[in-house]
Amino acid sequence: MNSQHHTNMILFASAFVITVVTVPAAWAAASKPAKQLTIVADGAARAVIVTAAEPTKDAVEAAEGLQSVVRQMTGVELAVTTADRYDGKAIPIFVGPSQAAEDAEVKVQQDVKEGDHYIVRTTDRFIALVGNDDQELQGTGYAVYDLLQRLGCAWFDKDPLWHVIPKRTTLTINAMNVDERPDFLKRSLWAPIPPDPFLRLSWRLNGREMESGHNLERLLPRKDHVEEHPEYFGGGQPCVSHPDVIDLITKKLRSQLDKQPGRFVTISLSPNDNPKFCRDDRSKEIGNNSANMMYFANELAKRLRNSHPGRFAVNFLAYWVTHSPPRPMIKGEPEVNVMIVNEGCHVHPVDILESPEVAKRGRNNTREVRDMAGWVKTGSLTGVYEWWIPTRQNHNWKKVPWYSGNTALRNIRYWKKQGIKYVLYEAWAEDRPAMSLRWPHYYVAARGLWDSKLTSRQIWKQACRKLYGPAARHMFGFYKLLETTMIESDVHSGNWSLPAPEDVYTSDAEIRATRILKAAVIAAKRSKDPKVLKRVLDQQKMWRRATETMIEASTPEE
Repeated sequence: MNSQHHTNMILFASAFVITVVTVPAAWAAASKPAKQLTIVADGAARAVIVTAAEPTKDAVEAAEGLQSVVRQMTGVELAVTTADRYDGKAIPIFVGPSQAAEDAEVKVQQDVKEGDHYIVRTTDRFIALVGNDDQELQGTGYAVYDLLQRLGCAWFDKDPLWHVIPKRTTLTINAMNVDERPDFLKRSLWAPIPPDPFLRLSWRLNGREMESGHNLERLLPRKDHVEEHPEYFGGGQPCVSHPDVIDLITKKLRSQLDKQPGRFVTISLSPNDNPKFCRDDRSKEIGNNSANMMYFANELAKRLRNSHPGRFAVNFLAYWVTHSPPRPMIKGEPEVNVMIVNEGCHVHPVDILESPEVAKRGRNNTREVRDMAGWVKTGSLTGVYEWWIPTRQNHNWKKVPWYSGNTALRNIRYWKKQGIKYVLYEAWAEDRPAMSLRWPHYYVAARGLWDSKLTSRQIWKQACRKLYGPAARHMFGFYKLLETTMIESDVHSGNWSLPAPEDVYTSDAEIRATRILKAAVIAAKRSKDPKVLKRVLDQQKMWRRATETMIEASTPEE
């Protein structure tokens, strides 16, 4: 990215302009719904961004983002002031929780346990963009980018080529009263999404934390204890049923909580990444590996509740040798959360079960549905850890697109019915730029995690209209063709890999997709925006590389 683009396009890098006025204004809440409010008219500002007298970091960044994007759209920089300095002359855009916003009867509870929540409201006197920003939450940022997306903006990658920021000399905001909460408390796309605030906020990612990484080694380091107490360890894991192990880890966790007074802390108890659990007589008496993990989590929860009530949650992954539910069944304590890894088929949605013959083989949807139902009975299943690593066993997927938005959304809806609140996607091992190859897949999932009622057709159509202008119809057809080809395939997979690309995309599908992209290029040339053609050419180049890869893989060696 060149320096000019970096300066112009990174949304949070703009200077935070403060307008100082001498006449404080008393804000009255008597307002009426407005059909429209004009905040920039013929190159002149008619509004001012207003934060709390002492704004939070999140509110400051959200205000900067709004200021920067409006400047890019109109060439006009809206001033930013604090509520105690607002003089009442320009239209106020309240950004973030503040007394002024509350006086205007726009209030969002600031409590991390409540999860994400934001309001976008306009009246004849003000615009309010207010969210729950407690601890790790970023509701105000979501509110700002919700408004900007309604004004035609969009962000699909860190690369400015994939930013959509329409130009306006006059910027008018229609009446709206939006009150939003997500379907899932945690919405994470780990690895593929660049760590840019504007991309994560516009996709409404993150949310409440649910720590779930492998953590037992850090809670009880083997090197520090194994010589004196080899009985503390079994194979590759600490012996989670050993009373001394539970005592030592309880002490460590209490210390961690003491160092974070006033905060709600999520604690991962996830086992080390290996199948070697302790299977001594005490462990066998408790039950299988999953039962031992539930016993361990419950004991810690009860002890920590006595010393730090209401301050924590303990979480662990159910996967590999703990994927099956506890035997015998063990109910979880209220503070215990289990995140199951989706080890089912990644070609077809989890609620499409295989034939009995296919279901006998290893990891599949039939097993996934059965094990998930068992974990639901514990009362602790609240999360899904999803593997999106199609290159694990076939590196050709590094160069071939995988668009299974319909599968992702059906899975999301299925998980929601099972009471899932936290979803984390892990994706990696892709050639860069990964977003150029996979953004439709990631974007559909991100939107679905916020609103699971959406369909991939709705999401892709809206995205294609913003990105591709006169070529939108063709590009939607391209993505939909590849998605349909994938979901209608009769091949199956586990969570570690997809079938070979050439086994999924038939030669007929390859030819049709190539023709669609040629038509898209012709249509894109009619656009007045040069970025439209560049985006279509980028996707055409990506598909050309994909077809070459599949042809090479299908060609027998001499």
